[in-house]
Amino acid sequence: MKSALVVLVGLFILCAELTTAGSQTPDCESEGKPGYCPTLDGGGTCVEECSGDNSCPGDKKCCSNNCGHTCQTPLNVKPGECPKFKIPPGLPCKTDCCEDNHCKGTDKCCPMGCSKVCAPAGKGRF
Repeated sequence: MKSALVVLVGLFILCAELTTAGSQTPDCESEGKPGYCPTLDGGGTCVEECSGDNSCPGDKKCCSNNCGHTCQTPLNVKPGECPKFKIPPGLPCKTDCCEDNHCKGTDKCCPMGCSKVCAPAGKGRF
């Protein structure tokens, strides 16, 4: 049972490595305000209303509108819960994501020991 768990965690980490190969580790400290910008269809108004999250009032974020940048109400998190991982000793720390929007599809950015990884939303232990 223990060896199956170690193999499962190992495969999960290998899969995460393969999906992020060639990409840089996100810098979570420079992400700005919490949440993420909504995905927009089509073009927006060609105006530069902001130059970064700090130039937007309150909790609004500076988001691209496909032509310029405007202050918008951020989306917070994808639905669902992060799985509860059993962490084997000696697992190295790595950061694949800072927020849910760094993960594909419905995957969430979840803590796994000292790491943050993209994982399918759900309940239970892995």
